[in-house]
Amino acid sequence: MIGAGQLNRQRLLRYTPEQVLKAASLAGVAASALLLLAAFTGWGGMWSVLPLIFLVLSSYGFMAGNTMAGALNVDPRRAGSISALMGSASFATGALASALTGALGDGSARPVAVTMFLAMTGSALALRTLALKGTARV
Repeated sequence: MIGAGQLNRQRLLRYTPEQVLKAASLAGVAASALLLLAAFTGWGGMWSVLPLIFLVLSSYGFMAGNTMAGALNVDPRRAGSISALMGSASFATGALASALTGALGDGSARPVAVTMFLAMTGSALALRTLALKGTARV
């Protein structure tokens, strides 16, 4: 079975890391929006929610490596500090997402869907407004 990392490597033969990151970001937002819709309407039940969660999480395989590569490319002499900052930010974001999901917990998929949608949308907005400002559009 081919994982996201192998697909990412194949995409990087044809596209820049920024282009792959933008596409993965859009796919993640789209999948999380569909997940939000499915969780709130009950559309498809578990059989739509689980594959949509899989799609949202799969976008992470494309985003994580390309984000780290872009961050390390900013100043390669400070790779250790950049890596530590990225790891800490990832850990802190995960803790906040966990707390939000727990606070919204109602026994359904809705809290997870809301958290994933907010995270993916926030990530896409940060990517487009801060990280890739001035680069070519896909």
